[in-house]
Amino acid sequence: MKNLKFVLTAFLLFMAMLFAACSSDSSVAGILIETNTGNKVLIETNTGHGMARVMISVDDFGISEGDTLQLSCTERDTIGDTVFTSTAYLEKVVSEANIAAGSVSMDSVPAQDYDSLTILPVKGDVRSIAIDLNAEEGETYRIDGEGKIANIVVEHLSGNSYFSGFLFVSVDDFGLKTGDSVQISGRKETLYGDTLVVNDCEFTVVADSPSVASGMLAGFFVPQGLYNKVTIISGGKKRNLALNFELYDDGDFYLDSTGAKSVGVSFEAVHEGAASAYFSMEDSEGAKAGDTLQFSAPVSRKLKGDSVLVFTKFFEHELTEEDIAAKTVFLEGLPEGYYKGFAFKSKESSGGGSRTEFTLSKYKKVFVYSGGFEEVGDVTVSLPEGFEDLSSVDESFKDMPFPVRFEKSMNLPCLVDADGNEILLEKSSSDSLLYWGRMNQVVFSKDGSIKFDLLNNCNRFKDTVTLARYANHFDDLDESIVAERFSGNKYVLGGNALWLDSTDSWKMIEGFEPFANNGTQMSASIWIKADSASQATPGKSYTRILSAKKDSVAFILQQRGNQAAVNLRIDARHDGVGVYNSGYGTARILDGTWHNYTFTIRGDSVFTYVDGVSHSKDQFENGGDFSTCTNPAIGGDKPNLVGGLDEIFFFDGSQSENWMRLFYALQKQAMK
Repeated sequence: MKNLKFVLTAFLLFMAMLFAACSSDSSVAGILIETNTGNKVLIETNTGHGMARVMISVDDFGISEGDTLQLSCTERDTIGDTVFTSTAYLEKVVSEANIAAGSVSMDSVPAQDYDSLTILPVKGDVRSIAIDLNAEEGETYRIDGEGKIANIVVEHLSGNSYFSGFLFVSVDDFGLKTGDSVQISGRKETLYGDTLVVNDCEFTVVADSPSVASGMLAGFFVPQGLYNKVTIISGGKKRNLALNFELYDDGDFYLDSTGAKSVGVSFEAVHEGAASAYFSMEDSEGAKAGDTLQFSAPVSRKLKGDSVLVFTKFFEHELTEEDIAAKTVFLEGLPEGYYKGFAFKSKESSGGGSRTEFTLSKYKKVFVYSGGFEEVGDVTVSLPEGFEDLSSVDESFKDMPFPVRFEKSMNLPCLVDADGNEILLEKSSSDSLLYWGRMNQVVFSKDGSIKFDLLNNCNRFKDTVTLARYANHFDDLDESIVAERFSGNKYVLGGNALWLDSTDSWKMIEGFEPFANNGTQMSASIWIKADSASQATPGKSYTRILSAKKDSVAFILQQRGNQAAVNLRIDARHDGVGVYNSGYGTARILDGTWHNYTFTIRGDSVFTYVDGVSHSKDQFENGGDFSTCTNPAIGGDKPNLVGGLDEIFFFDGSQSENWMRLFYALQKQAMK
C-alpha cells in the first residue's frame, strides 16, 4: 500500500511539471495523457492571449492535400530509475486551398517550445523532422525543409492585386432579389521568403434582373483570401452570415449558405431557340435593306453537379425591303432568355435601337417596342351565320375594310395577319373599344375564321387609316335632335351616327369624285335606320338619302313617297341618249331598324345588295360616263329624311358580289 501511494504521488508531481514545461497558457484544455510508453498530449488551441503563428512550405516538405501536420513538444522526467515521457502536439489537415497557396498556416499556436514537425501523409510513410522552435506571443515563423526556423516579417497592404476567377452566388440560398447586394470580406496572405504580405480584401456583387432570373449572381476578378463574413444588403438593411471559406488563385467558386466550393465552368453559345417576337422599327431611322437587327442576352447560368454552365445568347437578322416598309419585324427561332435591348446596325455605323429590357419564351410571342414589351394577344373574327361559305370560295378578297371590337381598352393597337402583314387601326372617337382597319388580302384559317396577332403600343398608330376612296363613321358629330321614335338604339357598329329630322339639311362631301376609271364605275355602301312615316318632301315624290348629280347625269339613293322602300335612281342621259329617272333595286327596308344598302354601277350595269345579299342585277342605257358627278350629298333639301345614317363608304366599283357579302359580314359581326 505504501508503494502504491508513492507511485500515485510521483505521478501527480510529474503532471504538474509537465503543465509548467509545455504550456504557457492555462486556458489550453483537452489533454490526453498516456504514461510510460510514448505518451501523447493533444493541445486544443484557442484564440486568447499567448498565441503565435507557424508557416510550413508545401514544396519543401512535399505536402499533399489530406496530409496531417503535427507540431510537437516532448518532455522527459526521471523519477528514481523510471523515465517518464510525454508529447504535446497541435495538428492540421492540409486543404486544397493550402496546396494552391503554397503554404500551410497553423494559426493560434500556444507560445512555448516545440521540438518536432511530423507529417502523416494520406499515402506513404510518416516523416518527422527535428526543430528548435521557441514560439513567442504575436510572432510569425517559417519552417523550411531542413527544419530551420526563420522569423517572418508581416506587411499589411491595402487592396489586393491577386485574384481568383469567377465567384457564383446562389440566389435562392440567400433569398436575393433584383437590386440586392452580396458582400464578402476576408484577407489574402502571400509568403515571400521571410516576408508575409497580408491584404485585407472585400468584394461586392449586385443582383441584376438576368442574374436573379438565372438563379445565380456572378463576379469576376474576386480578391484571393480567407473569407469569414458574408453580408446581404437588401433595401438598405444588412444581414451578416458567418461563413468561412477560401478563394485562391485560378479557381472558380460557387457560394451558397454552406460556404464556397470549387467548381468547373463551361461556356456555350446559343443562336437558336423556340421563341418568337415582333420588333418595332420606329427607332431604326436610316436603316436599309441589308442592315441587321441584333440583340444579345446577358449570360444565363445553371449549376450542374460541380460545374456551372454559362450560356451566351446572340441573334442577328438581316433586314429586307419588306421589313423596312412594314416597320415591324417578326422573327422566329429565337433563343429564349432575358435581353437588355436590341439595335439596328449597318456596316458603316450603328443605327437606332432600344434599351428596352425584354424576355423571350417559347410559350408566348411578345412585341418589343421603344420603351417596353408585352405579350402578343390574339383576335379572331368569325363570319356570322349565312356567310360561312365565303371562307372557302375560290376568290381573293383584297383591300377589305373591317371593324374589330376589343374586350378591353387598348393603347395604340395594331394587328398582324396570318401572312405577317401589319394592319394599322383607326380608333373610333366615340367608342373606345371599336377600331377600323383594312386587310390588303383576307387570309382565312382552316376553321373559316380570320385570325390576327394583336400588338399593343404600336408606334406607327395613325389617327386615320385609308379604308376606301371615302369613308365616314360620323363619330365626330354631335347628336342631333331626333324624332322621339329614334331616340333609342342609336348605334350601328359603335360611336355616333348621322341623325336627321325634318329641320336638317343635306351635307356635302366636298371635292370628291365618286366614280373611278374615267367615270365608268363606283360602289357605295350605307346603313339606314328610318320608317315610312312623314318621309317624303312635300310636293315631291321622293326624299334623297345619298346622291350626286350634274347636268342630267346622276345617281340618287332615295325613298319613294311615304313608302317603306328605297331604290336607286340613275340618270345617264347625254345628248339625248340614255336613261333618265330610272329606278333599280327597290327594297322595303324602312322598318325602324338598321339595314345595309350597297350598290355598284359598272358601265351599263347596276348591282344592288341588301344586308349582304344580292338583291338585283340590271342593265341600263348609258349615254356617257359619270365623270361630271362630283361632291356627293348625304341627305336632301329641307325637310329631310327623318332617321339615321351611318358607315358610308365609296369604292372604285371593282368589287364582286362575294366581296360585298364579306364586307357586310365583317361589319355585322362587330355590331353591338
